[in-house]
Amino acid sequence: MLSGNSISGGKSVLPNLYYPVFPSYPCYFLKLRLLLRLLYGRHSSESRRGTTLKEILNFTRMYAYHERWTRLAIREMVRERLLECMEIPSEADFTKNYELEESHSFRTSPLTVVMIKQVYFDNIYLSMIGRELPFHKSKAFEKFCDAVRDVITIVSEESLNKTGVDLLSETEANSIVARYLVESFEEEKPIGEVLMHFPEVATTEEKLRDMITKLLRVAGVALPNRLPETISEIVSTKKQEAQVFQLSLFEDFEKPTLLQETNSIQVPHELADIQTAPRSLAPKIFWALVELRARGKKQVTGSEIANIINQYLVDDINKVEPTNISKALRGKALQSQSWLNTEEIASRKKLYGLSDNWRSYWEQTFNEQSPTLD
Repeated sequence: MLSGNSISGGKSVLPNLYYPVFPSYPCYFLKLRLLLRLLYGRHSSESRRGTTLKEILNFTRMYAYHERWTRLAIREMVRERLLECMEIPSEADFTKNYELEESHSFRTSPLTVVMIKQVYFDNIYLSMIGRELPFHKSKAFEKFCDAVRDVITIVSEESLNKTGVDLLSETEANSIVARYLVESFEEEKPIGEVLMHFPEVATTEEKLRDMITKLLRVAGVALPNRLPETISEIVSTKKQEAQVFQLSLFEDFEKPTLLQETNSIQVPHELADIQTAPRSLAPKIFWALVELRARGKKQVTGSEIANIINQYLVDDINKVEPTNISKALRGKALQSQSWLNTEEIASRKKLYGLSDNWRSYWEQTFNEQSPTLD
């Protein structure tokens, strides 16, 4: 049942509840929260008429999930038959190419009830979804690769079959995936004190914490009598690591170099002289963007830029906050810089990169020849 179509070469029968709509952004619990809201946090009237798109969007905003993410998640879940749209028939012929409309309303499907009550914590299910889960922490990714390396060797030349599933279930892949999801849960909390003011959020989070408890058991974490307010009290805190995207389990791959200790671009003398000055933020961001471009990253977030600045340009006393970098990048001073390219990919979400003529501005800013990038 867990992988019926994948055994015959098609797509898995059961959808991946944790797969983010955009793999670049680790929003693993968006779909689960939405389903739990519709299952347990709905008003009595919603059980008859369904929950409107507007109500769902208002709910997910409390978690700072972008509206675009929510819309895409709803569309995916209708197509995967986790959600039923009240305005169309529920048969597969009507849902396989479903497109979201503003007037639509939704309820959970029988498949969702089975997934929530029986499947999401299943050992084989967790092992299987690890094949396509985008890991954003290098240590978890490395552990998963190490755990399934022998399975890859055995089934790399053919589609995953029942033998491969059996072998996968004998590894520690399920506990690695469960632990990674629990740690990621800490980073997807509601904004502020919304739990105190919105019953549907409180109910959703209560149910989700029950689910996290079962994932903790799969991960092999000893549980106290009472689950603490923050899971990090019993799961060791992880340092922020470089973002990494998982390759398909059954594609040929070499183990990637995930963390880079030394910088690719030499720090200009002009920049070294102004490291602690307030006016130095723009040239630091400029250098960081070139460093990231040298690593193959053409569009990045403010957080990635802050990480590079903190790693190579400042000492512990003068470290910059990602929020300050993001604020500066959106400000008029930096937006007027001709070397900066800004792309808006969603509401309130921007990515930053270098313009095509950044080299001339490098020479003007640092009085040095621009570096050569591969």
